[in-house]
Amino acid sequence: MYGGKVMSIKAVLFDMDGVLVNTEPLHYRMWQEAFGRRDLEIQYDKYKGCIGATLEI
Repeated sequence: MYGGKVMSIKAVLFDMDGVLVNTEPLHYRMWQEAFGRRDLEIQYDKYKGCIGATLEI
């Protein structure tokens, strides 16, 4: 509810490839934190090879 009125969702927008919002720096920071919790480091030059990668065989 918003202002006493029921609002319905008319659309949902997904930005899975980062065209609208560049989330890659946030992903890298998350991986740095995850690795850091195990006293490991991930360097950006190694990480950048994963950007845009898929699991296609």
